[in-house]
Amino acid sequence: MEHSGLPDDIAQELERLVARVVDRRLAPDSTEKRLTGIPTELLYGHPTTGGFGALPIRQHVRGRHATWAARLAAHDDIPAAPQPQPWCVAYDVYLRAHHPSLRPSSTLTAVPVVEGAGDIIPSHPLPEDTERTVSALGWLPPVQVLTEAPEPGAWCFTAPLWGNPLLTPSPAAASGEQEEEDSGSDGETAVEPVPAGVARRTQGRGLDYRHRTLRACARLVTIGDLVRAHAARPPAAAAVDWEGWLRDYLAPSDGRRRRRGPTLAALQGLVGDIPPSWWSAAQAHAAQLASPGPAPVPAPSTSEVVRTTIMPRMGWKLSGSETLKVPLAKLSVRMATSMQLDDVATRRADLHEDYERAAQGLPPRAVVRREDLPAAAAATLGAIRDTLARLWQKVRWERRHFETLWRLAIDAVPLPGNSHMPLARREPCGCGQHGHGGAAVEAHAAAAPTPRQHHFWDCAVAKAVVAQINAHNPGPAPISQAQLWLVQAPPGFQQCVWDVVVMAALAATEHGRVRLRGMTRAAAALGIQTAAAAAPEAAVAGAAEAEPDLDEIPPTQLTPPQPGVNPVELACARAVADFWSRLMQFAQLGVPQKGWDGVDATHPILAVVNGEMLCAMPQAMELEA
Repeated sequence: MEHSGLPDDIAQELERLVARVVDRRLAPDSTEKRLTGIPTELLYGHPTTGGFGALPIRQHVRGRHATWAARLAAHDDIPAAPQPQPWCVAYDVYLRAHHPSLRPSSTLTAVPVVEGAGDIIPSHPLPEDTERTVSALGWLPPVQVLTEAPEPGAWCFTAPLWGNPLLTPSPAAASGEQEEEDSGSDGETAVEPVPAGVARRTQGRGLDYRHRTLRACARLVTIGDLVRAHAARPPAAAAVDWEGWLRDYLAPSDGRRRRRGPTLAALQGLVGDIPPSWWSAAQAHAAQLASPGPAPVPAPSTSEVVRTTIMPRMGWKLSGSETLKVPLAKLSVRMATSMQLDDVATRRADLHEDYERAAQGLPPRAVVRREDLPAAAAATLGAIRDTLARLWQKVRWERRHFETLWRLAIDAVPLPGNSHMPLARREPCGCGQHGHGGAAVEAHAAAAPTPRQHHFWDCAVAKAVVAQINAHNPGPAPISQAQLWLVQAPPGFQQCVWDVVVMAALAATEHGRVRLRGMTRAAAALGIQTAAAAAPEAAVAGAAEAEPDLDEIPPTQLTPPQPGVNPVELACARAVADFWSRLMQFAQLGVPQKGWDGVDATHPILAVVNGEMLCAMPQAMELEA
C-alpha cells in the first residue's frame, strides 16, 4: 500500500465496514440492516472539527504517496539534499531518459492519470508505480507560490516551460477560451477540448495540461526554446520545409501529425500564457546572445533556476488563511490527508450553518443568503464548530454521550426525510404529531417541521426532557431552542454545567425517540391499530427485540408504569429517566479539575458541595438498577 496503492475493491470494502461500525454500530459480519445516518465522507475528520474520527482510507494512502512525491521534487533542490537518496537518483535518471522535459520537480504540476487528464507526457505513459509517485501531488490542491519570484532577468531564458507552477495563468485567463485557427477540412484545432472535470483538476497546475499539443515536443523545454521557435516560425503562406522546421524547433515525440496552422496557433497561444515581463526578459537575453558584441553573462542553467527560484517558493496556504503556510519540504502525511478533505470541510460547514439557522429560527440558506441576513444574526453563524471543539477538549466524559449532538449538528440522526435522505417518505412519529396523513399532507411536507425539528424540540418526548430542565431553571424564562441546540448557557447556569446538561438532554431525547419508534412498530406488528391501545409490557418487549441500542446505559428507569399507560407517556418517562441517569453518572466521576470553580452548592441540576458533585434529581423519582 505504501508504494503500490490500495485496490479500489479493497478500499470500497474498508469504507463500507467503517461506515457500518461508526455510523450504524454494526459488526462487520452482522446481517442486520439499519438506516444510514452519516454520509460516508462526513465520518472523516477529528471530532474537534465536527467529524467522527474515522480515517479517510483513500485520502490517507494518497497522502502517503504525496509525501514521497514531495521528497522526489526536493531532489531538484540540491542543497536540501547533499546526500541524495538512491531512489531519487534512480527516478531522476529514468524521468530524464523518458522525456527531456521530465525531471523530479515535474511532480509539482502532474495530475494522476486516473483523473482523466491523460499521460503526463502525451502518448508517453509512465509505468504504473512511477506514475503513481510522480503524479501524487495532483491529489492535493495545486502548489502555490508562498513568496514572490525575483525580478525577471536572464534566468527567464532557461526557466522550464513544464512542471513550473510559477507559470500558472490566472483563473480568469485559464478559464478563457483560446483562439483557434482554421486548420482545414479535417477540423483539427490548435487547442484540444478539455472536459470540465479534468479542467477543474488541472487548473492552477502550470501550463502542462493547457498546452497538450506542445507538451510532448522534445525541443520545447524552456522559455528560451519557445523564444527561438517563435522567432523562427514560418509565415503561414510561405513555402517552407515544414517537417524540417518541426524537427529543428519542436521535435514532437508523440507520433501525431502536426499541421502548420494549428501548430503555429498553439505556439502563439503558449507565448500568450507566458508573463509579459518574463517573455521580454527572455527575448532580451536571446538578442544579447545573437548580437556580435561581447558575450552576455551566461544565464543560470535550468537546474539552477529550479533549485534557486522555483523550489524554495513552493508550498500551500491553508484553506481560509493567508498566514498559515506549509512549505513543500514540510509536507506531512497528516497535512496531505487533510488538504484532500477541503470539500468535506465545506460541506460540513454548510450543514453546521443549516443547524444554527434552524436553532435560531432563521431562514434556510436556500431562501436567504448569509450576506442578506441582519448583521447580528449573520455574526452568530459558524460558532458551533468552536463549541464542538470546546466540548470535546474540555468535557471529560464517556464519548457516547457526545454522539447525538455531533449527529444533530449535521442532520445525521437517521430520520427519513432529513437533508441526507430528502426523498425518503417521512416516518410517522409515535406521538401522532408528525408524518401522519395522506397524500394531501405529503404534498405539504415541505412546509412541515423537519424531522430534526420535530424529534428534538416539538415532539412530546423532547418536551418532557426540556420540562425537566425548566423545572430547575432559575431564570425568568424557559430555555430556548437555541440555548439547547447551540449549547448557550441561559442565565443562572455555569457554562461547564450547561455543556453536560445539553449533551445529556439530547442523548436522552434520542433514547426516548428510539424507544417510542420501537414501541410503535411493535404495536403495529401485533396487529394493533394504534400504539395507544398496546399493552406497555408487550410493546416494550417488542421494542427491545426490534430496536437494540448497543450504547444503552445500564437499565435505569422510573418505577414501572401502571397498566394502561400509553407508549408516548412511557417513552417520555424513559427519556426523562435516561436524562437523570446520565447526569448522575457524570456526578459520580467527581468534580473536574478545571473550569468548575464557579459552581457552588446552590447551582441548579449539578452542584458542588464540600468538594463533591451532587445531582439534583427530583425527589419523586425512584431509580432502580
